[in-house]
Amino acid sequence: MTNFTTVMPFERELRRWTRLRPEILTRCRIRLVDGRKRIRCELLDLSPGGIGLAVVDKNWKPSGPIALVEVRFKGQPTVVRAAEIRRNTETTTGALLGMAWMASPEAWNGVERRSRDRIVLPQDSLFARTPLRHAHNVWTRLTIVDVGSDYGFQVETRGGPAYLLPGHFARLHLDLPQLHRHGWDCQILWVKPSEGQIIRMGLRVLEPDPALEEILSEWLQIRRDWSPMALQNLGFGKDSLPGQYRFRKIEEIAESVSVANFLEEMSRRRRRTGMEPLHAIDRTSDHETIHLGCWDGRKLVAAVTLDSHFDELVSDTSHSKIADFAIEPDWIVPEVFVGLWEQTIRLFLASGNETLWVWCPPGRDELFRLAGFATAEGPRLPGGIGTWMNISRTRLISGRGMNPTRWAILYSNVSSFVMQHQKSWLSVPGKLTRWRNLAIFGLLRDWREPRERRKLRDVIECWSADVFEIPVRN
Repeated sequence: MTNFTTVMPFERELRRWTRLRPEILTRCRIRLVDGRKRIRCELLDLSPGGIGLAVVDKNWKPSGPIALVEVRFKGQPTVVRAAEIRRNTETTTGALLGMAWMASPEAWNGVERRSRDRIVLPQDSLFARTPLRHAHNVWTRLTIVDVGSDYGFQVETRGGPAYLLPGHFARLHLDLPQLHRHGWDCQILWVKPSEGQIIRMGLRVLEPDPALEEILSEWLQIRRDWSPMALQNLGFGKDSLPGQYRFRKIEEIAESVSVANFLEEMSRRRRRTGMEPLHAIDRTSDHETIHLGCWDGRKLVAAVTLDSHFDELVSDTSHSKIADFAIEPDWIVPEVFVGLWEQTIRLFLASGNETLWVWCPPGRDELFRLAGFATAEGPRLPGGIGTWMNISRTRLISGRGMNPTRWAILYSNVSSFVMQHQKSWLSVPGKLTRWRNLAIFGLLRDWREPRERRKLRDVIECWSADVFEIPVRN
């Protein structure tokens, strides 16, 4: 057999893996595990595919084609890995072994959680680097293949060595803004060869901190082809990015058609959110009907139609009515609801009408009450569709009769815009009420605002969990 120390140049070129010589590595201790015995060895070379050893015990003979190798690098935990003996050259002092690591990924120490949901990432979409602690911090370039809900990564090497073994620690640096200089300690779960010179590894972040969770979650949502609720179900805490959703009044005919089709489709789906009965009574659309849409990327995920002249009530004052309201079940998150709601209120106030009416479906009363609505008497509704609720223009602008903190969170910015253009409209008592509510909000902001936002978020999350299936009729 060919001696390890006298490999010819042409034979080295036939080797699949680049081998790391001992002088490149930090101090290490290598031993063969034979039952309870530990056979001392010297490291000849190390590669992602295997290891070369010089056994210094003349009496040792391999008991089979597979042997266990105990590897201890300075700064790394001791690991034991199975390897297949490919070469065995006897010498006067022992033997020279050429060994190949077992290729199939193996669970290591019960750390890997293969049953967890994983997000497969597009090719070459997210990169990372890791310095090899036992190879004088040699950097290795990585591609992130997928991410698990417990921040477990599958990575593939793109350049640089990957001389890591299951059980080793590595410091992962993601190539993302604000994260590229910050690293997270990971543990290697498994290593296996892939195509060409590529090595695939499974690793998991040991202690993810808020920076990793927030920024990685934001990046995943920018690149995702899945819904925010699906992302939450995978274990990611932040459900959207500022500016991720686009809200606007629809003016183009093509977009009006898409909204009409969206509302019609939502009212016919089996998965329902409880708002769909709003669409079934009188779907009318004329020049007085305002259409609002919410897009996540190119996908229309929510829509509202606002009738600016509601004549069903016998009254001297003018009214507006939310005629249609629908959100994709997997997009029922606070950012979508609050953003769409703000646009609806803005357009209602701009119309000059006195009261905004809505049909409140069963079980959604708390959500509308948090938004400042009150139960009202209106035209008769079909059985089981819900109740009438409304809110006055004065209440929206001044916050009269509303929780000051909640009013400031939802409506102060919108109503201040109206006040700038209609300074003489609000009465003196109304202005005093508004100033008082703003003062209360300023005093209690640090204490009350997080609690009120959490309350609104909890109600919307309960709504998202309330999605139900409509039975199919034969």
